[in-house]
Amino acid sequence: ILCQIFMKLGLADRLSAGLVCKNWYRSAADGNVYKDTTVVLAYDVSHRMEILKKSLRTVPDLRVAGSIPFKGDIEFWKLIGPKLNKLEFNFCDICESELVTVLQNCSNLEHLAITFCSTLNLSGNRSLSDAAFRQMVSIVGSLDTLELSKCSVSFQKVVERRFYARDTTPSPLVLTFQSIIRTLRANKVRLKAIGLSRTDVDNTSLKELVTAYSQTLSKVDISNCAQLGFQGILSICQKVPGLTCLNLDQNMEMGDHCLAAICSNLPMLQELRLSRWTKLTDGAARQLAHLRKLRCLDLSFCPNVSPDALVQALCSGSRPTMRELNLSCCRVSDSLMTALADTMAHLTALDVSSSGLTDEGARAIHRLRRLRVLNMSSCDKITDGALCELAPAQADVCSSLAHLTQLKELKLAGCVQLTDRGILNAIAFRELQCLDLKICHNLTDLGMEHIALSNPSLQELTLHGCTQLTDKSVALALHQLSRLDSLVLNGCTGPYRQNNWSIV
Repeated sequence: ILCQIFMKLGLADRLSAGLVCKNWYRSAADGNVYKDTTVVLAYDVSHRMEILKKSLRTVPDLRVAGSIPFKGDIEFWKLIGPKLNKLEFNFCDICESELVTVLQNCSNLEHLAITFCSTLNLSGNRSLSDAAFRQMVSIVGSLDTLELSKCSVSFQKVVERRFYARDTTPSPLVLTFQSIIRTLRANKVRLKAIGLSRTDVDNTSLKELVTAYSQTLSKVDISNCAQLGFQGILSICQKVPGLTCLNLDQNMEMGDHCLAAICSNLPMLQELRLSRWTKLTDGAARQLAHLRKLRCLDLSFCPNVSPDALVQALCSGSRPTMRELNLSCCRVSDSLMTALADTMAHLTALDVSSSGLTDEGARAIHRLRRLRVLNMSSCDKITDGALCELAPAQADVCSSLAHLTQLKELKLAGCVQLTDRGILNAIAFRELQCLDLKICHNLTDLGMEHIALSNPSLQELTLHGCTQLTDKSVALALHQLSRLDSLVLNGCTGPYRQNNWSIV
């Protein structure tokens, strides 16, 4: 019962609960309680490994990070490894033999990421080769997710013919798409998710990939791939009709024809990302209405889609499955926001930053009671009335942002018309962890003191450019907000500002 209760709490609350008594400590150390939490070993990695070896806690998700050389600790991996489900190495100097030793002790590993390491890398490293790739795949075993974003994969068959004219033994000098496919087939990999973001993948190679894994693929990330076009999208639509997640961010040459094909042929899509599709227009955008199972949609930086088209695309019927919506830098109207509030009652994350949102449109957001993440940054038209206003017919009924009691992250950076009045009436959330008030010039000590006293769970607070704050209110925040671990004060150059270091 205690474990079930702890799983409902935020991380800071779980850690605090573990200090109550020995029974609670043992329950809080249960690995199931921290399934959604990553343990990070950074800086003095060896010292932190020693601490973790003595801990009763089960660690299912571990990240080793730091710019210093990483040294393998066999005892540590024998103890921690068998219970690991997810393992990441970031900015580590890890050699091939160390990696093999680590993976041999991680028998239940489901996810492996090696990023920005000087020797081996599956994301963002230019030194990965066919030979290294084959060895890593053979070690991992039951691979179902492959991330090759930003890797220098060669997709041209002329390169493949040059290195493999007579022999198909993987080369240590080059990473080719054809060899990757051969390695995956040789190891009988049932690929469910593939990431090729920021690579030179072309239409022909993508068709070969989706044809080979048409029965298993559910997630494809081909964002920012300049060589892709309509034929590549058509291949996905024809070969993988059961696809659930598709990331096409920053493919700025794609437009109406591509989206029309997606909406007509991929009815099972739950996640679709189309950020920076600057050529997208109303005609194709309206067809988003056919994707009834969407849970996450990103249309940020699509300036040519009108608010009316967005209403028809997103609000033509109830969308109880929708959880995340990003309309940053889109054309947002009051009628659109009202329609969204009517049809997406279960929305948990909404981004309308830099969208021209007005007070009336912002007040419609107050009805999205399940929101946990809200970004209204750079909406310079909104005033205090966007945060809280009395209903004209019933003076005792207040429409307020404070009704969003589940809110954990709120961004109001650049909302330059907000004042203490709006802060006092609306910014009071027991579960709020992140608050961004950057460049809110009218915020004074009065509003700052209210924030410190009314938002006890704050962990991140950004006050960059809030020039009217004094040392007094900042000191109160540091004293009152016991969970605060990030406070941004740069640009707070008010007349009463003294020494930030002395305050801390």
